Amino acid sequence: MEMILTGIENKNEYYTNHYFTSIFQDNAEDTIKKWKEKEKTEEIVLPWKKLRDVRTQYYNIRDRYLRSKNEEVSKPLVQELATLYLDALGYGSVNSVTEEVTDGVTDGVNVPIFHEVTKANGAPLLWAFLSVAAERDDDILNGYIFEKSDDEEENGASIDAVNDEILAKLFFAGEEAPRFILLIGINQIALIDRNKWNEKRYLQFMMEDIYSRHEESTFMAMTVLLHKESLCPSDGNIVLDGLDENSHKHSAGVSDALKYALRESIEILGNEVIY
Repeated sequence: MEMILTGIENKNEYYTNHYFTSIFQDNAEDTIKKWKEKEKTEEIVLPWKKLRDVRTQYYNIRDRYLRSKNEEVSKPLVQELATLYLDALGYGSVNSVTEEVTDGVTDGVNVPIFHEVTKANGAPLLWAFLSVAAERDDDILNGYIFEKSDDEEENGASIDAVNDEILAKLFFAGEEAPRFILLIGINQIALIDRNKWNEKRYLQFMMEDIYSRHEESTFMAMTVLLHKESLCPSDGNIVLDGLDENSHKHSAGVSDALKYALRESIEILGNEVIY
C-alpha cells in the first residue's frame, strides 16, 4: 500500500525530500509491523485508528472554532483537541508543569508546558505546548503558547513571545532542555527537534488536510513520527533517529552515484572529442 503523505510537510528538509517521499514508507514499515503484531498478541487498538477516530471530535471542535468571534475564544478548543491527540498517540493523562527560561540577559519567562515526558533521571525529553494564533490563518510558528485552564469560564494566559522566538530559549537557554517539542494548535501540529532547529528543519501536520482526505496510510505515517513509542521509547531507541540515519545513508549513496555518473559522462565526452 502506498503511503500518502499529503498534509505532512517536511519543512526545510527535516529529512531529505527524496528520502521522505520515496524511502520513508519502507523504513516506517518495521514500526507499523510491530504495532500490528502487538494488536494480535495484546488486543490493543492500533494507534493510527485512534488518531483517525478523533476525526468526529475534530470537525465538531473546528465548527465551534469557525463560529467563534476571536482567537482568544478558541483556547479551550485547542486544549480539548490537544488532549485527544496526545491520548491517541500514547501519551496518556496530561502532565502539566511550568518552566522558567532565560537567555541570561532578559528576565526569565515562565512557560506553561501542557504535557511533559521525562527520562528515567527526571530530565525532560519531550514538551508539548498549546498554541493559539493571532490571526486565523497564521502559521503555528507565529502563534503563542498559552496556559492550560481548568476553568471553563477562563482562558489560560498567553506568553508574550511568538513560538518562533521562544523555541530557541526553550532549547538552548535552560540548564536542561528536551529533545522534542510538540506545538499543538487548532489546525496544525509541529514537531520540533532540538538537533535540527538551528536550521529551522521540522515537521508540520496540517490537520484539516489530513482529516478531510481520511487516508489510513497518512495516519500511519503520523503515528510513526509522533507516537510516544517513537519519540520517547522506554528502551531509549528513538525511532526518528533510525529514520534519520537511513536518510543520511541514502543521501550519501545518491551523492556517490551522481559522482560516478558524472565521471563516466566526462570520460565519454572526452573519448568522443579524441575520436
